[in-house]
Amino acid sequence: FAIFTRSIFPNEVQQLVVKLTIGVGVISGLIAVFLSSRISSYLDLPYQIFIILAALYALFVLVQALRNRRDGAAIFLAGYVIFFMAIVNEILYFNQIVEVGNVVPFGFQIFIFSQAILLSYRFSKSFHDVENLTIRLRNKSEELNNSNVTLAQLNEDLELKVAERTDDLN
Repeated sequence: FAIFTRSIFPNEVQQLVVKLTIGVGVISGLIAVFLSSRISSYLDLPYQIFIILAALYALFVLVQALRNRRDGAAIFLAGYVIFFMAIVNEILYFNQIVEVGNVVPFGFQIFIFSQAILLSYRFSKSFHDVENLTIRLRNKSEELNNSNVTLAQLNEDLELKVAERTDDLN
């Protein structure tokens, strides 16, 4: 998720945080796979705390992106807030603090839907930009063509004057 967020908002996400998030995730995954569940279960709470801290950092990044008026930040933030709330709920449910559980799939689905909206928005904006650039290019081409015609006329006039002057000298 950190890499994805950095790809969308590279100016807001610090590379160090991305590396840290990947490192902790890989180490936690390896511990869960290779050590017994009795040992790895001791790491559940610290990893949950890390997940919440990483999610809060992502929330901070998205608010910064919104403040910096980055394209799509509002859409991304809206979907992420719902996903974030689902993650927090899941952790609280896992620790038997709340009774509503297993909402992460729904939160993730809403987040993915927001990304689809963001993608269609960016595609539409790109298409609009291409249309504008095409119009500007066509206008520049017409300007250059008109300038070329004017230069050709000036060149022809100059050749006529040179020919007249040459005749006057002879």
